[in-house]
Amino acid sequence: MGWMNINNAEKFKKIADGWFEFKCHQIRMPCFCSGRDLILTHGFIKKKDDFPASEIKHAELIKAEHETKNTATKQYSNRGKQK
Repeated sequence: MGWMNINNAEKFKKIADGWFEFKCHQIRMPCFCSGRDLILTHGFIKKKDDFPASEIKHAELIKAEHETKNTATKQYSNRGKQK
């Protein structure tokens, strides 16, 4: 996976199991892997060193919505392939 070759720990790092963050100054963007894609959930201004639990919960809600839509799309596209 191409995005796994990001080697700048100052701009990209793992924050939790399955979760990463891109950062630019105080702006943080949580992200996760979906197949071969890296999905950015949202951005926020981080003022302390630790990653706020409320932002992880927000990112998890966005991830769940993404997975629900992705599953529905796959089911719809597989309809015509069934015999």
